[in-house]
Amino acid sequence: MLQSRHNLAITRRDLPLQALESRAMLSVAPWNDASGLMGQDQLADLFPTINGAGQVVAIIDTGIDYTNPRLGGGFGPGFKVIAGHDFVDNDSDPRDTNGHGTAVAGMVAADPYEVGGRRYQGIAPTAKLVALRINADTDSTPNARIAEALQWVIDRRSTLGITVVNISFGTGHFDSPPSNGAFASQLAELASAGVIVTAASGNGGISIGPGVDYPAADPNTIAVGSVDEFDSIAGFTERGKLLDILAPGRELATAWLGDTTRQSFGTSFSAPIVAGTAALLKQINPATNLAEVRSILQAGGEDNLDGDSETGPVTNRRFSRLDIPTSLRLAQRRLPANDPSEMPNAPNTRASSIQIDRHGVLHAAYYDAGDARLLYATRSPDGLWSQAINVDSSPIDAGRYVSLSLDSAGRPGIAYFDATNGDLKFARSVKGQFVLATLDARQSVGLYPSTQFDKQNRPAVAYYHKTKGDLRFAAFDGSNWRISDIDADAADRGRSATMAVNSIGRFGVAYEDSTTGKLKVARQTAVGWLIDTIDNDTAGVSFMSAAFDSTDKFQVSYYDATPADLKFAVERSFGGYRTVTIASRGAVGLYSQLLIDGDNNAQILYYSRRDDALFLAAGNVTNFVARRIEAGAGRFTSAATDARDGSIVYGHYRSGTQTFVIDSTFG
Repeated sequence: MLQSRHNLAITRRDLPLQALESRAMLSVAPWNDASGLMGQDQLADLFPTINGAGQVVAIIDTGIDYTNPRLGGGFGPGFKVIAGHDFVDNDSDPRDTNGHGTAVAGMVAADPYEVGGRRYQGIAPTAKLVALRINADTDSTPNARIAEALQWVIDRRSTLGITVVNISFGTGHFDSPPSNGAFASQLAELASAGVIVTAASGNGGISIGPGVDYPAADPNTIAVGSVDEFDSIAGFTERGKLLDILAPGRELATAWLGDTTRQSFGTSFSAPIVAGTAALLKQINPATNLAEVRSILQAGGEDNLDGDSETGPVTNRRFSRLDIPTSLRLAQRRLPANDPSEMPNAPNTRASSIQIDRHGVLHAAYYDAGDARLLYATRSPDGLWSQAINVDSSPIDAGRYVSLSLDSAGRPGIAYFDATNGDLKFARSVKGQFVLATLDARQSVGLYPSTQFDKQNRPAVAYYHKTKGDLRFAAFDGSNWRISDIDADAADRGRSATMAVNSIGRFGVAYEDSTTGKLKVARQTAVGWLIDTIDNDTAGVSFMSAAFDSTDKFQVSYYDATPADLKFAVERSFGGYRTVTIASRGAVGLYSQLLIDGDNNAQILYYSRRDDALFLAAGNVTNFVARRIEAGAGRFTSAATDARDGSIVYGHYRSGTQTFVIDSTFG
């Protein structure tokens, strides 16, 4: 029996779970503050038909007082609360006598009502509810009841159409997923079936360190914390690396017992806000799974830094705060294409850049040379591609040099070359839509762009100014783009630039000194750029790819053009760089893509023109082993690592079929 939130182990024996709400109920601010914060007030105008229709949300709590007219006024088929069970009295009447479960249900699906002249309603007011009563009050609840309720959902999810479950009870304090979570197998089964489970992170704060309650700590739930009406993280919110999303959790008006309402606060009521949002996402795409919902909620949310306006202990981590309209917009944009089993039709792709977010959603930006367009699409963890969208609808030749990066929430930023005007442009996902900016104009200023985000989620681009022959750097400061020179003098420097960012958010750029043909590197410091030569024994380099390993050592793969070799360089601990030739002579090493695995070994994909094949070289500077991946393929290669399992996904051109594909995985 686990008695304290301070314990860091959970057994499969009975575990008391406590309701995650504050005991005090305040009547201060109206609902519209929270509604405006998360964009609920915009839903009727922007998404008039997305209201939870066809979705059923199970509430595992103190039951639901279904007599409340805001929750349908009745129980059974034909009412809002369509079914349920009482695991306390072991009968089929789950009517709430406490109020907690009714309030939670109201946050999900209450019909519109007014209090003090202000409008209130659930996030998904047309959704149906299932009431599962696990306690008569908000005190400790035995594990057995939670387990019974989850199994009840598993057994009846298909019959009742249950798509979302909310649990606003929890215990413990975990900064890593528990290895023996009491409901792990049932939560995993629900996730596998596509049922989304939201859970309150807990109200114990972080005075004892970062962490969240269980079952919020389970990898198969969405852990939800609270913000106040000023968008500051509520001090009571338990949080850490396992927290998935923030939602309003103070000054919330919701349904209560009988024909009443009450102001409530706590993560208990933030979780059902996200449950209601999940129901909206499932309405848009019934096949949306847990990983995709997490990805959409985080990419669609607003950044909230724990420590900028918060008081008391903070984590200094950056979380996403729920933005419902943006999340719905992303869900619509990611709907599967008409033929979702293949990459969007791109037979003329001649440049591409791909990244995979932490939830397994692949993002691809690619140049269609046939139409001279820059396209963008996503691929779900299940392998289904979205419809491709045209990033820049201007009548220009855009994207023949392209670089894509994701910020910490999974929002894409794309740097690309406007060949018609000779400009460097940048497209960033803002509120679920691409916003375009011209960073540097005319005179061929945007060749070989390479983009990354810093630790504050601000994008930066390193690029070559062809007319001046300079390596330049454009950085967004939160309001404006600032342009500076990295390496600028009478020499020609900056071709084939490739940029990486280290663990503290500073950049490193590898590039060609075209005057001498040497490979150079510029490292960002607190006082400027430190420039060094990586390889003196070259007479022209290209097809470079850079990365930092986990110890922040800079590494780069590159094509040494004079002998036509693939080479690799890694920063030495005592300064300078060590280089090695991986493959020799015969135009090997084109389109190299460098990735670093969990053991700090390099994995380099490259094209051999001599063999007309794609190869992988894996190892370190003392020992590389190369193997052929695919014959008749490998030009225009792009690659990314899936952090979930370390596998590599790559895109490449197949000369036999004359198509560009991103459908290959190994690792």
